[in-house]
Amino acid sequence: MSKPPFARTMRPTATSRLTQEGATAPRPQLLRRRALPPALVSRFINFARLADLPEHRRRVAASRRILAKLAAFKGDRIEARTFAYLRATDPLVF
Repeated sequence: MSKPPFARTMRPTATSRLTQEGATAPRPQLLRRRALPPALVSRFINFARLADLPEHRRRVAASRRILAKLAAFKGDRIEARTFAYLRATDPLVF
């Protein structure tokens, strides 16, 4: 069995011997670093930036509740019900 042409130029090390025999060298998991998704980094930065603003967090939570309630409206005259509901809510939420 002849050696591949690249094997003649490599120095025989433990890694090259493993690859010459057909096995792959084990790769340490520490060398494989994955970048964090940009959305996760952005959420962390916003959380740290808004940590001292409890009123803002309350308004965000209230706006999410209001939007969920508006999405649940069904039936006739949805536009009128939506407008009446929004007039009764806190104007600083939106």
